[in-house]
Amino acid sequence: MKFSDDRRANAADRFSYAADRMQNKAERFFRPKTVGLLFALVIAVLVAISILVVVHEKNSHRVDDNDAPVSSPGGEQQTAGDKDFLLAFIDDSDDTIRMLAALHANESEGRFSVRYVSPSAVVSINNMDGTLQSHYQSNGAPGLCAAAAAYLQCTIDRYLLFDDNDFIAMAKLMSDFSLEIDMRADFTYKEIPITIEPGTQITTPDMLCKYFAYLCDNLYSGGEAAVTEMLSLLATKLFSDTSEPMDAHLQRFADCASSTNVVAMDIGTYAASLPVYVEGRDRVEIICDGVIY
Repeated sequence: MKFSDDRRANAADRFSYAADRMQNKAERFFRPKTVGLLFALVIAVLVAISILVVVHEKNSHRVDDNDAPVSSPGGEQQTAGDKDFLLAFIDDSDDTIRMLAALHANESEGRFSVRYVSPSAVVSINNMDGTLQSHYQSNGAPGLCAAAAAYLQCTIDRYLLFDDNDFIAMAKLMSDFSLEIDMRADFTYKEIPITIEPGTQITTPDMLCKYFAYLCDNLYSGGEAAVTEMLSLLATKLFSDTSEPMDAHLQRFADCASSTNVVAMDIGTYAASLPVYVEGRDRVEIICDGVIY
């Protein structure tokens, strides 16, 4: 029995000793100086985490180098250089292509040239053999652009397709538009008879659209010169006669197109290129390179 009492006494002493050590450690740990140091360390860790989160968010929202406007080493906006565009004017009542044109921008010469392509031209691409009109109806604007490029055997960088409403929206970007009509024009626009008398005519956006549709109806029967003249007038009015910043004006113009792959990153280079085509000139020059059937 004495042995058992000794064991109990020793166990009690050990427990008491351990309790005293834990209390002493706790007292040392929770000293004001220690607590202050730990609190400062926690604050430092939280600040470091916050900085890392902010840096990560900034990196996540950083514009990709390919999407940012390209600048020259001197900080000036680089120009677009030579570019090729597909332009199309679409009858919005039945998706018929009224005008299909490959427009080439020659920056070194400061002028444009245009080749008109018949929508009835046949080309085989992507396992589809059909007219350019059928490629458009089956595969939309991207399909039309690819088919036209294959038919012309060239690379077309961007496309802009305008229907009647798009054309009117574009015309509203311009001030009053005057036309010199050489001879009386009698035509039908969507089953509505229209007459435009010869002489100087101040047109509304709606009437300008109707007249452009009339010109396009004659495009593939010898009317390419008249359409080219109108495109030159439109380009001159759009890009020479505006008081707003050119990049903003170009963006509004591109936004008028119902189908386009012109993106925001293109606008800066296009705006930087435009002075070559408009400054010191009475009008934007567009040369007709013919009609391809």
